[in-house]
Amino acid sequence: MTVLRVIAPGGLALIQDLGRPGYDALGVPRAGAMDSFALRAANLLVGNPPGAAALELLGGGAEFVAEAISLFSVCGADLEARLNGERIDLWRANRARPGARLSFGGRSGGWGARAYLALAGGVDAPLVLG
Repeated sequence: MTVLRVIAPGGLALIQDLGRPGYDALGVPRAGAMDSFALRAANLLVGNPPGAAALELLGGGAEFVAEAISLFSVCGADLEARLNGERIDLWRANRARPGARLSFGGRSGGWGARAYLALAGGVDAPLVLG
């Protein structure tokens, strides 16, 4: 199981999945990830179901430390993701050893604003409305 300790959440970090379809009659909008393609891709790269919860990062400043050997992926906007100071490839699975630092600098490139950090095994968050 992937375990990351949060050092800094950055400007805006949210736990997102594909939203809550079917609750319109109760006044609950679908919502979910702003870039559902990137969320699905990030999850599939680490073996999760496509709609599993992941971290949606907006802008830079987020920093994490691996507590165990961690399989993760980052898809979406280029937020200058670095593992131990070295740039990592987006849109692919990456592995971090215990003690490794994963950080996000800031928006780079000409498109997108949100990146999705998916962790093998998912994000431990309470289940709400299915």
